[in-house]
Amino acid sequence: MKIGMPARNLAILILFAMAASTLGLELEAVERAHPWELGFGVVGGWKHLEEATPQDPFRVAENAGFGFALTGGRWLGTRVKLSFDVDGTLQDTNLQDVQVSFVTFTLGIRGYFLSRGPIRPYLRGSFGGAKSTLESSAGGDERVELSGMAAVMGGGLHMAPSRRLRFDLELSHSVVEYEDAAVVFESIYIGTRINKAASATRIRFCTLFLI
Repeated sequence: MKIGMPARNLAILILFAMAASTLGLELEAVERAHPWELGFGVVGGWKHLEEATPQDPFRVAENAGFGFALTGGRWLGTRVKLSFDVDGTLQDTNLQDVQVSFVTFTLGIRGYFLSRGPIRPYLRGSFGGAKSTLESSAGGDERVELSGMAAVMGGGLHMAPSRRLRFDLELSHSVVEYEDAAVVFESIYIGTRINKAASATRIRFCTLFLI
């Protein structure tokens, strides 16, 4: 007896759903037995440094930059994970001979929409610190460091193709409030300050291992 195309497609969908559900149950058991997670990956995106004084607005719009991502976490349940994240990028600016390295280190929560399954969407919220280093290769190799507090918001997909190997694909936005300090590169421009605020939008891809 021949099976029609609609019936065959329905059977394939049912088998796929059953396989995903079975894998989801296995992954849930593995997460209970191995609640800690460690990962590393790459991150790329765009960042802005802003002058916070409205009377003297100034904005350095960097080109796209790339760097590293480190993450560690602990599953608190099937839908919640406590995580620690470090991201770092190196980016050019629209100022000649000036580059910015940007690092954030935050602690936060990832909340997942599904309790099981090989692909789970999630939302992320975290808070911590940030450090930016501006370097100029002109006029004596000027170097200025800024530090402040960072908040990160984002969302992504948590993918589990096997029992112990995971991947995260995430889009996030960070906002940084720097300590009250001005920066002037005398060799490049005079009287323009970069201080107090920054923002970054990034795409993050990490390989994760349960331990």
